[in-house]
Amino acid sequence: MMTVQEQLDTKTMPVTESGCLLWIGYCDRDGYGKFQVNGKKLRAHRAAWEACNGDIPAGTSVLHKCDVPQCVNVLHLFLGTQQDNGADMAQKGRSLFGAKHNMAKLTESSVHFIRQAKLPQKKLAEHFGVSIATISMIKSRKVWGRLK
Repeated sequence: MMTVQEQLDTKTMPVTESGCLLWIGYCDRDGYGKFQVNGKKLRAHRAAWEACNGDIPAGTSVLHKCDVPQCVNVLHLFLGTQQDNGADMAQKGRSLFGAKHNMAKLTESSVHFIRQAKLPQKKLAEHFGVSIATISMIKSRKVWGRLK
């Protein structure tokens, strides 16, 4: 069984352009990396914060400066409250964006990841539970075109 640090070391991919360190293991429906160590379920970004900075105070969230839920780069993370998170989202104009449809399988961060990934389209399709055609249309910007 791998330790927290081993999971972080083996299940991440750096994105040079953004500086993000993306979790490429299992992600929940909101796009956050998740894994288990000794029967304990962990969110990857919180585990990365704790591995570098120690315990997270109770009632505190680990927020993303980069707005990429899959990012585990501790330089892109900061501590705050849920209220801080909501204020950050509103300030950045993100509160009305995202995968709003109740049938959506992808989030904006997933789409960014797909566009930057050098992995085969088949592997991306399997990982995100969508068709290869969907991956192709995302990469060619035929869908999710409003995202930069």
